[in-house]
Amino acid sequence: MTSTKLLLLLLFFTVTRAADLPGEWELLVADAGISSMHTAVTRFNTVVLLDRTPQWPITGTTPAQKLLPAHPGMYHSTANLLPDGRILIAGSNPHRIYKFDTEFPTELRIEAFSPEYLSPDKVNVRPVLVELPERIKYGEVFEVVAAVELPVVGVVEINFASAPFATHSFSQGQRLVKLSAETPAVEGGGMYRIKCIAPPNGKVAPPGYYMAFAVNLGVPSVAKRIQLLS
Repeated sequence: MTSTKLLLLLLFFTVTRAADLPGEWELLVADAGISSMHTAVTRFNTVVLLDRTPQWPITGTTPAQKLLPAHPGMYHSTANLLPDGRILIAGSNPHRIYKFDTEFPTELRIEAFSPEYLSPDKVNVRPVLVELPERIKYGEVFEVVAAVELPVVGVVEINFASAPFATHSFSQGQRLVKLSAETPAVEGGGMYRIKCIAPPNGKVAPPGYYMAFAVNLGVPSVAKRIQLLS
């Protein structure tokens, strides 16, 4: 069943940057006790990676990774999903102009956060997208070919992620669409052919370009671009 998760979070007097990840993970980057223009007072600089796999329902105990970024990202900061599955964390400027001689200066550095699903022990289950159409239409049935080193058990997800634009701590337009996909057909040599159905309409996924990920056991491939046409 096609589903959409649209995640835009802002906590009162805190900056929370959120990124929908290709599988069942969500990334929250929380910074600053009070952090609007010219009023940065304190900070709690934490990255929380939430595991939303079915065995950990949202209403129950959710395991999470907690990490500490190298620098605070406050007002005018962002967290965006990259095609290789890493998270780009950048920006911070609770001032009207660039200001460096203060407790919370304008931040020009960027960080790339690698979630647990990119750890070396998961390389042999990480899929590689081999074949993907350049463009598809709403409701179209299409096929994807992915390569996986170890035998696939169950379904390989095909997920579309939009490339959001971010400002004032919001990732506007952020969207993760999980396509309806059949059990992969074995083609030999570690290749699997997956039949999918494109999103049904623009309410689920507006027309445009998306990052397409194959996800196996929660581990995403490197994305390829695909254009969704109306």
